[in-house]
Amino acid sequence: MKTGPHTLTRLVAVAVAVTAILHGIFFHFAERIWAIRDEVPLNEITPWARWAMVDRDGAEPQFLLLLVLAALVLTGCAMWALERVPAKWCAPVVAGCFAIGPFFLTQALPLPPLMWPASNLAGMLAAEAGGLALAALAWKCSANRLGNVLLAFLLVPVCFLASSLPRYDDLSTVLAPALRLRYGFPVSQIYFQYDFLPSLLALGWHRLGFESASFPLCTAMFYYLLLGGCFLAARKMF
Repeated sequence: MKTGPHTLTRLVAVAVAVTAILHGIFFHFAERIWAIRDEVPLNEITPWARWAMVDRDGAEPQFLLLLVLAALVLTGCAMWALERVPAKWCAPVVAGCFAIGPFFLTQALPLPPLMWPASNLAGMLAAEAGGLALAALAWKCSANRLGNVLLAFLLVPVCFLASSLPRYDDLSTVLAPALRLRYGFPVSQIYFQYDFLPSLLALGWHRLGFESASFPLCTAMFYYLLLGGCFLAARKMF
């Protein structure tokens, strides 16, 4: 893909439009998606986990993964098409994509993690401004190695200093399947509230000799790698 002065603007516009469309499609069929599930008898579920069976996810994880792939493909195809349409059509198309943004925000307002700063408008705006300031700092520091090292250190407290205790209901739905896998239970006899990956990571964490209760540290490390990888990928692209 060619990278010109307006490439990032087009990419943001297209990504917003594609996300808004897929968001609308998902929630239009949400009830049917959540209804695609096997009914598991409650007597086969550990008593402390039965609360999770009241409002189940159905095929939501599979559909969300498909939508992520669809977003990547559609965004790439749209960017490819924008490079080949006449210049006089490109600007109206990009403007139209941006016009979808305000409507999308009314349907899915982006909120900070855990929604604590979002209890009032001033807190939400401050959190969003802080995120933009960090993004600007990252852009400014990316030109030299010293800036990259500084950003790497700044990410440590962001990822590793917990703002609250872990939610033990979520933690248990990851660790319980991992322990059953460790002790030889077949997958067909294990209920996974989430997909396999978190429990497989927890299984590996446990096999390395770490305590189950310290598994949130593993999550923090993956967030650190995720943010660092996104930064490196963005710097390579733009």
